[in-house]
Amino acid sequence: MEAAEQFGMDAEALPIRLRTSFGQLSRREVQVLDHLRLGLTNRQIAQRLFVSTNTVNKHVHQVLRKLNVDNRVQAAIHPQAW
Repeated sequence: MEAAEQFGMDAEALPIRLRTSFGQLSRREVQVLDHLRLGLTNRQIAQRLFVSTNTVNKHVHQVLRKLNVDNRVQAAIHPQAW
């Protein structure tokens, strides 16, 4: 993340709000988005986050809506998502 590098910080050390375009996405939505970037299915994400697939479906829908994109790939590469 460029902002992290500017301040000599690891992106993981940044507050969650800075990592998520100043609070646009919830903490869980950021976690789901991070897993989308790995190419995982909703079922795989659900298993890793210990939630139901239905819950992940809802989070993915919210991520797509908030980032104003049409699909998972667009969300994963969206500049605001980094």
